[in-house]
Amino acid sequence: MHTDRTLGKYEWKKYWQQHQFYNLKTKQWEQLWIDNSGTHLKLKGNRVGDQMIMSSNPSIRKDGKAYVDRITWTLNADGSVR
Repeated sequence: MHTDRTLGKYEWKKYWQQHQFYNLKTKQWEQLWIDNSGTHLKLKGNRVGDQMIMSSNPSIRKDGKAYVDRITWTLNADGSVR
């Protein structure tokens, strides 16, 4: 996956690599997303019904507020995922 953004007359490109595996110890799926600047996102989770729900560990913003990154994929009746 990559994103392109124009900043003034410069084009900024960010490229992501994604790795996914099942952790036998924790019995959870884990994903690691890494971009070309070293920024990363670690997620873990499992299937719940027709959804795969993956979340990060809690983090603290610069303003001191806590947040969690979360991604949910839903299996549609036609077999597609959104």
